[in-house]
Amino acid sequence: MEMKTLQIVFSDDKIYNVSLTDENGKVNQLLSGLLQIGQAAAIPSPAEACPEDESVSNNLTLLLNHLGLSPNLKGYYYIKYAVLQVMREPSLLVGITKKLYPEIADEYHTTTGSVERSIRHAIQIVWRSGHKERYCRLTHSTITDKPTNSQFIGILAEYIKIAKANDMAIG
Repeated sequence: MEMKTLQIVFSDDKIYNVSLTDENGKVNQLLSGLLQIGQAAAIPSPAEACPEDESVSNNLTLLLNHLGLSPNLKGYYYIKYAVLQVMREPSLLVGITKKLYPEIADEYHTTTGSVERSIRHAIQIVWRSGHKERYCRLTHSTITDKPTNSQFIGILAEYIKIAKANDMAIG
């Protein structure tokens, strides 16, 4: 039996973690069915990439929120997962479409194309909603054009690493 943890986001932005015991893939079947008919608002919550330090995940959540991203976006979760994975294994940024996107797609039961589009959409929100300057200031980035998915993920991963090493507050 496998334990599945879901993060459910309600319209009032309340987030609940729900753990289910999965016998014979029944939870996966249920989720797949709900997602296909558009009834699911539950997003699987991945095992933390850096379980030894929950503050890393918390800092990343704060950073994403400061950049104007909210948990109602799939890209929010995909970026969070990607940054945590890249912090653990920086080589994932090389060939992001061959390694990282498939890993995220498997974790969230979706396609690599959906992962790529959702991340790109989230970055577009940062750029269009007036948080571009905050992104450049926080990350000390000199990029004035909208970053690619891999640039965005890589810069956030480095920012969180530096913040952790220097015990800096996010924001």
